[in-house]
Amino acid sequence: MEQCLQAGVPVPRVLALETVQLADGEFCAMVQECAAGVPLSEAMREMSDRDWAGICRQAGAMLGRIHTVPVGGYYRLSPDGSWDFPTFEAIAESSLHARASERERLIGCGFSPAECEAMMGLLRESLQSSADETPVLCHGDFAPDHIFVGDDLTITAVIDFGEFQGGRPAVDFTQIAFWERPVDVSAFAAGYPDQRWFGPDRTEKWALGRLGYLMGYCAYLADAERPEERDYMCDRLRETVGPLMARPSPQQS
Repeated sequence: MEQCLQAGVPVPRVLALETVQLADGEFCAMVQECAAGVPLSEAMREMSDRDWAGICRQAGAMLGRIHTVPVGGYYRLSPDGSWDFPTFEAIAESSLHARASERERLIGCGFSPAECEAMMGLLRESLQSSADETPVLCHGDFAPDHIFVGDDLTITAVIDFGEFQGGRPAVDFTQIAFWERPVDVSAFAAGYPDQRWFGPDRTEKWALGRLGYLMGYCAYLADAERPEERDYMCDRLRETVGPLMARPSPQQS
């Protein structure tokens, strides 16, 4: 959070950090100053399209600043300073293995064996296209509940870094794709500094970037007692995969 503050992201000041003993074990407890303003999830409901575009531009700038914070690896940071996966090759191999092991769960969600095989091929494509990227700090849950805005419609705080991780920017773009109010992508892009993610291939690039997340989440929900959430996420996976599978092959293009 200190690094985000140095990068120009308005994050709450940490007032206390302690280890507390609960029935389930020891946990880290943090006390932060109260964020000014109201959650964007509340404020966005009454915003005009023009005001919403302004907020999306600011959100793009804030996320871009978070993504300027360098990290030394992928996924979670351990107390000893090491990352779960020190290289992209390591996390890519883990992701492919995990998704392949969930094949039967996806079939249980209604996907055919052929669809599962096609999704694995797309996941390989996604990972191969990202092999040269440098990991960045990802918020992990960059959602309207965690963005505060003031009366003057400026972003006053970004909170809840509990899911922070090292990874590709696609980690955070995946969350943005599911905001309750659709993001004004043009405005968001105007604020975000790295335009490689907003070129003519943006839709395809973002879809490939969220594929692994959706596959894993749907598999996780296969046995959960949350059928509405499972069906919703499976619909999102189908919406993501459909256009990717419909692309012309290199021989056709």
